[in-house]
Amino acid sequence: MLGRSHAIFGAAATAVALMDVGLFPQYRVGLFVVSCGIGTLAALLPDIDSPNATIKTTLGVGRQQSWRELQRWQRKNLFEVAFDAVQWFVARILDIIHQFLPHRGPTHWGITLLGLTGLVWLLGYWFGWPWYYAFAFGVGYTSHLLADGVTIAGVRFLAPFYRKTIRLLPRRWLVRTGSWQEFMMLTLFLALLLAYYWFIIRLR
Repeated sequence: MLGRSHAIFGAAATAVALMDVGLFPQYRVGLFVVSCGIGTLAALLPDIDSPNATIKTTLGVGRQQSWRELQRWQRKNLFEVAFDAVQWFVARILDIIHQFLPHRGPTHWGITLLGLTGLVWLLGYWFGWPWYYAFAFGVGYTSHLLADGVTIAGVRFLAPFYRKTIRLLPRRWLVRTGSWQEFMMLTLFLALLLAYYWFIIRLR
C-alpha cells in the first residue's frame, strides 16, 4: 500500500488499540497523542527500504529534500544548520540501508517486528517511558504488515524461517498498490476499526 494509506490505517489502529487497553484521549490526551504518533511512524517504518518512503519525506530526510535544506545554510542560524546537517546525515544512512535491503525484505518480517518492538520496550524500561509507547509501536508496525498482506505482492512474514510469500486474502480479492481497490480496502479497514470501537470498546 501507499505511505498515506499505511499512515491512516496505522494511526486508526493504534488509537483503537490504545482505547482497548484503557488509554482514552479524554483522560490522558498528551500520552494518547504521543502514543498515536509513535504508532503512525511505526506504520511507515517498514518501507524504510524503499527509496521514496513516506517516512523519509515526512521527517525531512529525503535525499533531495535534505540536500536542498542544507544548501540554504547562509540564511539560517547555527542551530538550524546543525539540524539540517543531521537530517542530511540520516538521509545518507537511509540511502545505504535502501541499497542493502530489498523492498519488502527484512523490514517486513515478523521477527523484525518482534525485535524492534522489544527494543522499544527495553528503551522504555531503561528511560522510564510509559509502556504504551512500545505497545503503540508494535500495533503500528503490525498494521503495516497486515495492510501489505492484502496486496498482490504480499509479505514474507515468516522469513527467514519460511520464505514463501504470505497473502491474507484469496488471489482474486488482493489489491494493487495505488489503485481504487486500495482505497476501498482502506475504507473497509477503517470501518472494521470503527465498528470494534462502537460495539465493543464503547459498551464496556
